[in-house]
Amino acid sequence: MTLAERVARHTTQVVLLTAVAVLSGLVLAQKLALGWLASALIVGVAAAIAMGFAHLSARRAALPGLRRMDDLARKTRAIAEQDDLGQRLVEIGEPEVARISRAVNELLDRVRDERERLAAETLRTRTMAEASPNGVLVVGPRGRIEYLNPAFERLFSLADSPIGLRPLEALEVAAVQRVVDEVVETGAAAELPATSGELEVLLLGVPLGDDGATMVVCSDVTRFRRAEQARTDFVTNVSHELRTPIAAIMGYAETLQGDELPKGSQRLVSAIARNGRRLSELFEDLLALAKIEARRRELPISRRKLKPLVDEALSTAHDRATSKGQTLEVDCPGDVTARINPQALVAIVSNLALNACNYTPEGGHISVTVRQEPDAAVVVVSDDGIGIERTQLARIFERFYRVDSGRARKDGGTGLGLAIVKHLCRASGADVSVESEVGQGSTFTVRFPAT
Repeated sequence: MTLAERVARHTTQVVLLTAVAVLSGLVLAQKLALGWLASALIVGVAAAIAMGFAHLSARRAALPGLRRMDDLARKTRAIAEQDDLGQRLVEIGEPEVARISRAVNELLDRVRDERERLAAETLRTRTMAEASPNGVLVVGPRGRIEYLNPAFERLFSLADSPIGLRPLEALEVAAVQRVVDEVVETGAAAELPATSGELEVLLLGVPLGDDGATMVVCSDVTRFRRAEQARTDFVTNVSHELRTPIAAIMGYAETLQGDELPKGSQRLVSAIARNGRRLSELFEDLLALAKIEARRRELPISRRKLKPLVDEALSTAHDRATSKGQTLEVDCPGDVTARINPQALVAIVSNLALNACNYTPEGGHISVTVRQEPDAAVVVVSDDGIGIERTQLARIFERFYRVDSGRARKDGGTGLGLAIVKHLCRASGADVSVESEVGQGSTFTVRFPAT
């Protein structure tokens, strides 16, 4: 029988007993012909006796169950204080008490399973962090170091444990603190290059929640930087060394073009001069690209008006378009401004315009439009040329990649113009995108930040 049923049964018995006692008192008062005061006294005594019995009955019915529930609460509290999830409550007594015991036991099983799962996951995570070749640093919500793996200690040559200290207090490399501060301030991932002794490292900070906790992953990029520098130095040295003989070849070829030559020789001399110019342009583009890639920081930018720079950038493209019978239209209001690097903007617009001339047939149309938007100055270079297939759009900014290699070689392209555009945009904080349809032309859009 449940506790509720037992209490209800005893309550019913008490109500009936009280009614019988009151009726008996009334009957006795009538038989004795007592006055109303005596009758009321008799009824009151009968009711008091009945209430006494009711109290004793209810206590007898509920007290055992309540004692078992109190014992259940004490045992549950003891399990929580001892943090011993292996203990179990005995499922005996009233059904209500047994159900509570069963529910507590099921909860203990779930908590134990979840704790074991979290412990295994934490162990795996810590094992991976300990074995990782990249340094891992965890900074807590209060800005104090809570964890770092052996790789981080090795990369920063730490002799003493920095646990509990701020990164600025524990490390000589201030960039770590700057990355943490930027992540906390913005709530987004942040990346920053740094040096630790003779090592070049790349710091990546990511938020671990909304409370300010941050993880910093440190990668040793020394080998990659040295390889990149070696490649840049090689390209630069080779280009410098070849510029002199190419200049000599071009000079001799141009001299011969002004002389009387045997029949058929003029065509050969013209080919020498033409290819010499192509090699010279190629070396200039390689040097420009090497200089851009050699920079470790972004280009210096300032707020400038775009019109005079755009006019300067399009001077060569105007000559190229005129020679091919093309129409080059420019729409650049004089009040458009943006935060730019002047040399980068000139090179970007010039390369895009020349690229449009190269891939637009004779008599085609090219337009350069500049407009001001709230957050950017936008430069759009459009043409009605051969267009680009959708499968090629992802590769057109690669160096030496040509949509139509035959046309590019015929028109003197080096295959580096769009690669230079991409790197200059990245270095000056601009964004470049392209839309194109085969046979309809291409549209390149560059967004220079206004603020």
